[in-house]
Amino acid sequence: MLDFISKRKERKIQQQVEAYIDNGLTKLSYKLYRQGMICFSNAIELNSEFVVKKLYIEFKSYYQRGDWDSALSIGLILLQVNKKNYELANRVGNCARKIHNYQQANNLYRLSLRNKKGYREAFYNLAASMGKVPLFDLDVKYVIEKYISIDKYILPDFVDDPDFIESIKKSLIVSYVDRIKKKIEHEKNK
Repeated sequence: MLDFISKRKERKIQQQVEAYIDNGLTKLSYKLYRQGMICFSNAIELNSEFVVKKLYIEFKSYYQRGDWDSALSIGLILLQVNKKNYELANRVGNCARKIHNYQQANNLYRLSLRNKKGYREAFYNLAASMGKVPLFDLDVKYVIEKYISIDKYILPDFVDDPDFIESIKKSLIVSYVDRIKKKIEHEKNK
């Protein structure tokens, strides 16, 4: 008897979860992104494992279709559940950047880099986002890497000088002494 009641309760919860997800997706289709996110958050509270799988499929679908606002909304909910997913943070950052929300994109790329320090795509995307360059992922990497290999940059002379500060001090002292001598000489000639 208790088995029957618990299964009935599980079915009811599953129906509520699916209703929240459907309602959230409907809200996204009407461009009510915050309300959609609230529906997804409510669904996650009831059954996070199922909802995360379902939302990840929806995220991929919106991302492939180019519906950046909807993909961003779903991606932010997914990141609330799993903040350590550096690849997702990078992709959600791309969504934010494609709708010209550069500040949020920068924060998402930084989150990705905090979770995996050597993640090149997030590094290049962060650089492109800060420069507001409309290139993403591998395109950014391709453009930047051709300049990384250049080792014949023209650098100032002082870069190779280990006694740079001492030489500046000496030249300043010499110029100061010369000015003092000229002032003294000029006053003597008056």
